Amino acid sequence: MSFVLLVTMIMSFAGRGCGSQPGPNGPQGEGPQVIANVGAFPIDARQIQSDYEAELQQIQMTAPGAKIEAMIFGSALNREIQSGLALIEAKNKGVPLGDSEIRKAANEQFELGLTQARMKFMSQGKIKPTATDKEFSDAVKAASGKTPDDLRKEQASAMDGFLKDPVQRAQEQARLAISEVPKALAAKLKPTDAELKDSYRSLSVKQVLLSGTDVAGQIAKVQADLKTGSSFEAVIDRYSKDKPPVGKKLSEMDAPITGDQLAEDTYAPLRKLKAGDVSPVIVTPNGSVIYKVTKIKNDLPKDFEKNKETLRTQFADKLAKTQFGNDLKELQKTTKIAWKDEGWHALYDYSQVMADPAVNPADKRTKLKAVITAAQKAGHSQPAALAFYGAVSDLKGDLTGKPDPALDATRIEAIQAVSDFAAGPDLDLELADIYASKKDGADLGEALAKAARDNTDFSPNGQATFVNIQVKERTN
Repeated sequence: MSFVLLVTMIMSFAGRGCGSQPGPNGPQGEGPQVIANVGAFPIDARQIQSDYEAELQQIQMTAPGAKIEAMIFGSALNREIQSGLALIEAKNKGVPLGDSEIRKAANEQFELGLTQARMKFMSQGKIKPTATDKEFSDAVKAASGKTPDDLRKEQASAMDGFLKDPVQRAQEQARLAISEVPKALAAKLKPTDAELKDSYRSLSVKQVLLSGTDVAGQIAKVQADLKTGSSFEAVIDRYSKDKPPVGKKLSEMDAPITGDQLAEDTYAPLRKLKAGDVSPVIVTPNGSVIYKVTKIKNDLPKDFEKNKETLRTQFADKLAKTQFGNDLKELQKTTKIAWKDEGWHALYDYSQVMADPAVNPADKRTKLKAVITAAQKAGHSQPAALAFYGAVSDLKGDLTGKPDPALDATRIEAIQAVSDFAAGPDLDLELADIYASKKDGADLGEALAKAARDNTDFSPNGQATFVNIQVKERTN
C-alpha cells in the first residue's frame, strides 16, 4: 500500500462508506440512507454498498451473477445488523463508548498507520532503520505533502465532524463495541488449569455426512444399521454424501476436529467423547454429520508451565470472543429491527434462510415462499429484486420432479425484475431455457437475441457464452 493510500485509510477510519458509486438505493454521497434501525443504530445503505464493493475487490470478481450479488449484499447487511446488536450488548454489559473512547481508538489506529508507514519506508530504502522522528517526518511530507503533525490535526478535525453526525457516530460506537465488549468479557474469565489444558485437545474422526432431501430418513437408516451391528466404516461407505478421493474409500479417510472447533457450541457434544465413541447428529454448514472418534490428541506446549499465565490470558480472549458471538446470536432472536425499506427486509430474510444449516427442507421451502411474497410486495428496488431472484432460484433447486408451470411463471417474473439491476447474458439464457421448455418460440428468440446484445465480454468466457447462444438457437 502506498503511503498516500495509507493516509487515506487513516483519515477515513471514522468515515466508512462515503464513496460516490451508485448502489442499491441510488447515487451515493447524498447523506445517510437509513434503511433500518437496530435499537439506536441506523443501518446505512451506503455502508452496505461500500462493503459489497470491497468484497468484490477481494474475491477479484467484476461481474457477479445475481445470486452471488444477493448473497454478498445479504452478508454485508447482516454485518451491519450485528454492529447494531453489538452496540446494544455494550450497553447491557456497561462498556463505555463515549466520545473520549472513540477518539482514543481512532488515535491508536492513526498511530498504528504511521508505524506501518515507517516500516514501509524502511523496506523501500527511503529511510534507515535508525531514522530519527524528523527524518521520518520529512519522508512523510515528501510522500503526502504533510507532516505527521499536520495529519494528526486533520484527523482530529475529521473526528469532530464525525462525532457530530448521528449516523457516523453510531457506526464508530458499534465498531468500538465489537472490539471492547470481548475485552470486558475476557477480563472476567479465569479458566482453570484443567480447562486450559483441555483446550489443546483435538480429535481425529471418521464421519458420515448426510445432506439433500429427507435427511431425517437418512439419519434413521444410519442409526438402525449401527444398532443392528453394522460397522461405522460400512455405514460411511453406504450412506455418506462426501466424495471419496480417487482410489480410496471414504471409510479409509480420517478428518481433524481442532481445539478451536471443539470450543464452538456446534461441536460441544464431541468434547467428552473417547476413542471409539460415536457422536450424536451434529448439524454443520455442510450438512448433518455423525462422527466416530478414532484418536484423541493433546498438543500441550512443552513450555506450558512456564508460559501458563500468558496462555491463560490468550485462552480467555478466545472464550470471550466465542461468548460474544453467542450472545449476539441470542440477542438477534429477540431484538426487533425497525425496517424503513421492505426490499432490504426481504433480502435480510433471504440471507437468514440461506445461512441456517439446521433448517429442514420443508421449512426452508416455506420460508423461501414467504421471501418471494415479501419481495413482490416490496416494490421495484435492487434489494427486493435480488431477494426475489435468489429465493426463486433456491426454491427451484430444492424441488424435484415434473416442471411446475406456476413456478416457471414466477421465475420469469424474478429474472425480469433482477435484470433491471443486473442485466447480463446469463439471465437471458436462463429465460431462454424456460421458454424452450414451454416451446415458446417467439419469447425464446427474443431472449437469445437479448443474450447476444448483452454479451459484451470479449474474453474466452464471453466467447463461450456466444457459442452457447448459437447452440441453443440451432437446437431449438
